Amino acid sequence: MVHVATAAAHAAWCFCRGPCVTLPRGGMRQPHPRPLEVCHPSLRAVNESSLARMLISMWRLPALGVLFDLDGVLVDSTECVRRAWYEWAARHGVDGRATYPLGLGRTTLDHLRLAAPELATTAHAGAVAALEDAYVEAVTAQPGAVTALAALAAAGLPWGVVTSCPRPAALDRLDAAGLKAPAVLVSADDVARPKPAPDGYRAGCARLGVPPSRVVVFEDAPAGIEAARTAGAAAVAVGVPADGLPWIADLSAVTFVPDAASGGVDVVSGHR
Repeated sequence: MVHVATAAAHAAWCFCRGPCVTLPRGGMRQPHPRPLEVCHPSLRAVNESSLARMLISMWRLPALGVLFDLDGVLVDSTECVRRAWYEWAARHGVDGRATYPLGLGRTTLDHLRLAAPELATTAHAGAVAALEDAYVEAVTAQPGAVTALAALAAAGLPWGVVTSCPRPAALDRLDAAGLKAPAVLVSADDVARPKPAPDGYRAGCARLGVPPSRVVVFEDAPAGIEAARTAGAAAVAVGVPADGLPWIADLSAVTFVPDAASGGVDVVSGHR
């Protein structure tokens, strides 16, 4: 269960340490029927959207496996991909700045279909990919990625990556960022339908050997979030809050706590 709340619901989850809270096994605070402002009069003046954002950053999810998107979650490939797209766009009379955001979470071919349909061919997709390869040295690890992967390894929890990148590009970006390639890597080459279709995350769960309902997915793109949720996994939004989902700014704001009873972990936010 995802522990989230908004002020508008008037049946809030309380994260204070006051008498309105009970702490069961594992320390998770429980819901209570009173409106939020009854327990917390000081919150009456808090902007509702700010309160909602604060609350969706405090949560705990059980997991027997974890899947990560690659770009924007484990690695920062923004400079690499932006340089490549702008250079390709300039060569072909496309507005690179206006069309660059259309590719978030999508394959290069799908990006082309949205940005320049008349140029959406495998040859042009290959040209963009070649430019990305040329700029791969600009890829770095995202904050918290190294620590998060080390924690999962220490807990013995299966994890993997599901990406819209071709496999060679994904491996190159992981290497450039100093991250070890996982045993489970589902790339654009492995599925007939890329994100936002659920195929990649379904394949990732199958390769982990974990039912989707027991897998937590970290995603930064709307297409990827839709794919994860349709696959039946619990999605955590990274970077920007999305549709009331649990949210973190980056992986430095999450902790993996071993759970001896389930053999998995509790994925716990520690948003700063």
